[in-house]
Amino acid sequence: MSDLLWKISHHTLPVGPPVVNISPNSHFCPWCPSIINSIPHLFHHCHITSTLLNLTNSICHLVSPVSNISSLIFSPHSQIKHIGHLIFASFIWTIWTSYTSCTFNSSSSIPSLIDIFKSFLSILLHNKSLYQTSWWPSNSQITKIIQNAILSSLPPPPTIIIYQ
Repeated sequence: MSDLLWKISHHTLPVGPPVVNISPNSHFCPWCPSIINSIPHLFHHCHITSTLLNLTNSICHLVSPVSNISSLIFSPHSQIKHIGHLIFASFIWTIWTSYTSCTFNSSSSIPSLIDIFKSFLSILLHNKSLYQTSWWPSNSQITKIIQNAILSSLPPPPTIIIYQ
């Protein structure tokens, strides 16, 4: 994770124009096909990232009701700070692995928002298992938040009108 964050901060990740000959999306964002991909876009501006960040902050609210990812990371309480780092790492790693799965794998399918949410859940629960403390919300609380996000991202069911 520290290598990934170093590469993000130094703009050395293979994103956008550097992968134009490798990526099935050329130099465009996989989720925003008319936008040239860049590190700021992928990790900040992309609507997928924004949506996942909102979900991440919902998870942070389970740790402390008035918190977001920044307030956890900068908490004076070391256990909360560590949880904040693990939640943030889960967020960043989910974005990166979702991007690389459709850019560098032989499959050119682009992960859906639902796939990304499921990946985030898996990564988050794994990171939670690495650092167990009573400050963490339960697995069922985390899962419920993410399942609700999945359900709200689905299109509404079709309306069926029966004429008599």
